[in-house]
Parts: sequence; structure tokens; C-alpha cells
Amino acid sequence: MVKKNKSPVSTRRLSRLNAVQILYQHEQTETEVGQIIAQYRNYATEIDTNLASFLQPDEPFLQEIVVGVLEHREVIDEEITAYLSSEWRFDRLSLVMRNILRLAVYELKFQPLVPTAVILNEYIEISRDFFGESETAFANGILDTIAQKQRGKTTT
Repeated sequence: MVKKNKSPVSTRRLSRLNAVQILYQHEQTETEVGQIIAQYRNYATEIDTNLASFLQPDEPFLQEIVVGVLEHREVIDEEITAYLSSEWRFDRLSLVMRNILRLAVYELKFQPLVPTAVILNEYIEISRDFFGESETAFANGILDTIAQKQRGKTTT
């Protein structure tokens, strides 16, 4: 269950949060991603017609990051695995954490126009929506290290 978010949600943040949920559902059910995205769109519209425009994510961005992760998942997973400690295997990560990390690494590697700080802040906040401080600190450490390697600059 997602914890309450204290700050207003942007369409990009909503896209990223939905992407985590879509990738999770895709892995759990093996349902086609386009079908899952359509389900999310229909659900938001059914909640309240007046709220539908507010609740809609940036759908082109949402599709781009979800499809991008799926297309590059092997490379992304290898990148994440390279920065895990020797006692921690990739498959031990929760499915939600794996997908948060995958999406962040995808953006760091393949979305050069999105500032590093934005990517890190967004996915750290999303990790807080699902996890406590120790898991969030774990995600922050992994992502900061990968960001420094990918983007060649200090991110903290």
C-alpha cells in the first residue's frame, strides 16, 4: 500500500509512481503493459470526471519509461547488481524496490535532458511512499553511486 504523500503530485511524479505499479503488475501477472496502462487510465477517469484531468499522468512519458525499462531491463539489472554488496543478490530485492531502481537507472542512462537531482529526488520520494527510512537510504546509496558513474558528477 502506498503511504500518504505530503507534497502535491506533479504529472511526472504520478507517471513515475504509476510506472512502478505498472511494472510490478506486469511482473506479477504477465499482463501486456499496454493493457495495464489502459486500466490505470480508465480507473482515473472512473474515479471522478472532474478529477480525471488532474489525476492523469504524462502518458507519453509514462509509456516511454515503462517501455524503456522493459527494452533495456537486462542492462539495467546488471548495472544495479554491480553496486549491490556481495551479501545482497538482486533477486532478494522486493519487486517494488527493483522497479523503483530500474526506472531511476533507466532515466539516468537514457534520459539525459532530465537533471540528475530531479531523477534522484523523485525516486527517493517514491521509495518513501512504499518503504521506511532504511530502505529509502539503501535506494539513495545505490542510485547516488550509479548517478555519479553515469553522469560523472556529484549528486548530493
